[in-house]
Amino acid sequence: AVKFTPVSASVPLWADKTVSAVGRGVAPEGKIGADAKIMAVRAAELDARRHLLEKVYGVHINANTTVRDYVARNDIVRSDVDVFITGSTVSEPRYLNDGSVEVTASIPLKDLAKIVRE
Repeated sequence: AVKFTPVSASVPLWADKTVSAVGRGVAPEGKIGADAKIMAVRAAELDARRHLLEKVYGVHINANTTVRDYVARNDIVRSDVDVFITGSTVSEPRYLNDGSVEVTASIPLKDLAKIVRE
């Protein structure tokens, strides 16, 4: 007889969600023009991904364990989560009146479910 596993048992409830985080950046002092914009956008992207990582670390794998707990015990998982975060999509930059730049990074959690289940 063939045994079927219910979908809800094989895929965590959070796996169909997408996580987003906003990041802000400014150009280093003394930089102007195109270089300043590029550096501010890059700083905003890094900030957004850092915030995204914090949100991902807070995801509960089960009732007692978060991604942060799992990563602390397994260097391979830590590396895989870092790669997972770099795959996030980043919005077009929003240039704010104060000279800063804002972007939003987002990533679906379905691939994270695969990482923490391996």
